[in-house]
Amino acid sequence: MLILSYEGYILICETFLLYISNIPTMSKQQGEIMLESARSIIRTAGEAIGLSKSEIERIIEPEYVHEFSIPLRRDDFSINVFKGYRVQHNSALGPYKGGIRFHPNVSREEVMALATLMSVKCAVVGLPYGGGKGGIIVDPKVLSRRELEALVEGTIHNVQKYIKPVQEVLEKIRQKKGREKR
Repeated sequence: MLILSYEGYILICETFLLYISNIPTMSKQQGEIMLESARSIIRTAGEAIGLSKSEIERIIEPEYVHEFSIPLRRDDFSINVFKGYRVQHNSALGPYKGGIRFHPNVSREEVMALATLMSVKCAVVGLPYGGGKGGIIVDPKVLSRRELEALVEGTIHNVQKYIKPVQEVLEKIRQKKGREKR
């Protein structure tokens, strides 16, 4: 088990948050940039506190990356298939923790970067959790309430294969405020 010092995690987290605060919206390319930036920040911070290259790579690489498809029967009886991701980044401090992002521009790389950041955030504040994150490529604003609920059920059906009560804690799946008004 590899655990960074508090100062190491603070350095990683502050630098990463500064970088991502300058990204207005995510695209696939931005997800790739975000992931590479997270990796670069971890490398720089790891070297600054004297970690070996293998220790740094252990922190950078996720433990598991899952991709899956979610078929959804729409209200008009057509069927759409949505792509989903679940990344389980690091469980050194405890079970994986992280929610699921529903957005038309979600990418595998963005989800990997967000799972990495969740690992760092949990470590910085002393929570006994590792980082995890999910993402579904969908614009939730174009789905009816029934369709969105069916998509959530399909997502849960797909990720439950990878989640065990002792391994992972999912955050509550949040809907955008605009969706709640419908």
